[in-house]
Amino acid sequence: MLKRIKRASGRVKIISLFLILISSIVISGWAFGYGLNNNNDGLVLDIDFSEENYNSSTRTFADKSGNNNHAVSTNPAVFAPDKDGKSTGAMRFDGLTDKITTEVGFTAAEDATYSVWFNHSGTGLRTIIGSSVDTGTIRMNNGSLQMYWDPVTVSQSAGFTVPSGTWNHIVVVKTNGQNKIYFNGVLIWSPTVSNVNINGIKFGQQDSRTDRMFSGYMAQAKIYNRALSEQEVSKLYLDFKSKYQISSLEKGLIGYWPMNEENYNATTGRVTDKSAYSHHGINGGVDLTTDRYGKINAAMQFDGSNNDVIDIVNTPTLEKFTLSAWVYNETGGDSRHSILRDYWEIVGTQICYWSYGFADTYWRCSPSGALPLNEWTHVVTTWDGSVIRHYSNNNLVWTDSVVSSGASQQFTSIGGQPTRKLKARVSEIRIYNRVLNDEEIGSLYSLYTPGKGDLLSKGLVLDLPLTSKYTKGGVVGSEIVTDKSANSNDAVNFGGTITNDYTSFNGTNQYIGNIGNPELLEPSSITVSSWINMDTDASLLRHIWFTKWYGYSCEIAANTRIPYFRLNGPGDFYSSVPITPGKWHHFVGTYDPAVGGKVYLDGVLVGSRATSIAITHTRNFPLNIGRYAGGIYFKGKISDAKIYNRALTADEVQSLYDRGKGVSGAVFNGL
Repeated sequence: MLKRIKRASGRVKIISLFLILISSIVISGWAFGYGLNNNNDGLVLDIDFSEENYNSSTRTFADKSGNNNHAVSTNPAVFAPDKDGKSTGAMRFDGLTDKITTEVGFTAAEDATYSVWFNHSGTGLRTIIGSSVDTGTIRMNNGSLQMYWDPVTVSQSAGFTVPSGTWNHIVVVKTNGQNKIYFNGVLIWSPTVSNVNINGIKFGQQDSRTDRMFSGYMAQAKIYNRALSEQEVSKLYLDFKSKYQISSLEKGLIGYWPMNEENYNATTGRVTDKSAYSHHGINGGVDLTTDRYGKINAAMQFDGSNNDVIDIVNTPTLEKFTLSAWVYNETGGDSRHSILRDYWEIVGTQICYWSYGFADTYWRCSPSGALPLNEWTHVVTTWDGSVIRHYSNNNLVWTDSVVSSGASQQFTSIGGQPTRKLKARVSEIRIYNRVLNDEEIGSLYSLYTPGKGDLLSKGLVLDLPLTSKYTKGGVVGSEIVTDKSANSNDAVNFGGTITNDYTSFNGTNQYIGNIGNPELLEPSSITVSSWINMDTDASLLRHIWFTKWYGYSCEIAANTRIPYFRLNGPGDFYSSVPITPGKWHHFVGTYDPAVGGKVYLDGVLVGSRATSIAITHTRNFPLNIGRYAGGIYFKGKISDAKIYNRALTADEVQSLYDRGKGVSGAVFNGL
């Protein structure tokens, strides 16, 4: 498995340079404060409710923040698997007397943030986070999220139902009279509240009441003495998001159409398949619309009258499958609506499936109400080679009593059945060649890419993972390398060795070239991003690993190993930190004529210069990865090469680095 250096190592190098430039007083107050007990980041409690973090004799969970704000379980703790599948990584709450208490509190004037991962069961009033006084409570009433903020104010409802049986992340940000509630990284509620004191934050109980105890499981909890920003909340969610969700949900994925503007090319009509199989679609009349979170242009609308269709590259017939989509069912269209042709359909408010490849051909339909009108519903249909099952919002609503043998038909379009015109809004369609288990279906249901992730698709004109999963055709050494962006800028491998995690180059005659539309790769503002690992025996001569000749390039200076971003016109933008041969580094160069150029190494800004000179591009010169067109080659490994037609912000660059993304979506950290 590919390993990439931690962000901390990049930070240590930057701090080392600053030691030369600034006084020891400043360093002790700023640089070395990071991670110590003064908690400049505001973290005052950091606890995971796992068996290894628990002292059974004192019933205490250790606080990892360094502040000794240890938490105490009222009863002997009982442990269960956490969101990552760790067998004793979460604590079970029995809904009767189990709770976790702390001594952390805040005055009415103080800002604060507290968060926890939880998985709930049970009905009635159930408290997620409370305190020793009758205020500051986040709870559920039959799954409906509520806030109880002081003894005078009645409970307020978010109008949001928390799914049961799945792991979810909730964050409460307390500020002056305005609270914000985030669910799985997304802001869902901003109620206006009174300023109140909160004493003794608890997990699982509202003040001393025993009639609204939490039932289910809890894992990591964090409390800050400041209000986290939306970007920080998003990062907190992504940092602790289940590895199971990230990696397992890629397994067997043969088609994934997000159906949003980031993955739709309005000029060519291409609706991008983000799986490795390039079942891209061509839009035939479907419009962009808002998704289930109200995000603009994040779903697609089928009008039910003009036979709107997205023709996709046909899938193979399947011996097992999972079909998944978010659907906003609407009246209109034909009595049967095809989500996928052939034949995954909506009949009124039923979910149905049919295959002429089955031995018994009949409609396998859920009960009515599984796909209600005028609301977003997550629908899943699975077939294990024997039995069809339908799920609605993570609930199994129908299991066929008859064995279905045979095969599925090919899926040929989203919508588009002439006599079964789809009237609905749709997003995030997935097809798997295997059956997802209940936990995976629950992960899909709770999975949502928040704003920062969406922004990392904005302006993306080239996305080459440079891994074996994203190749197609050609013999070894001359494969077609797939572009995951919506622009089909596929490339050709000239001799490089493509592995599961990267492509390696010998430094003499290997490179990636013949990369698509040159005009798309010549923007006035730009970001170039890639992971590189220079061989330890590479020469001390100049190396170039990313170049659009007479436009821009990413280079390593001779002798010094200093990386830099070269632009035709604006000039060179140097890093203040060298790379280390034999280690993975994330290099990003950005340029915006309004602010100039910047260079980032391992998520940290390491060089910048203000200039407004325009980039001069020379049309028809190729983009190469692994060499300069004039013959200077790179010796080492390269992965995850991207180009944007805009300058990413520092937050976005950090997010790219933190993802450390391989093509499976897994996060790589460490040496």
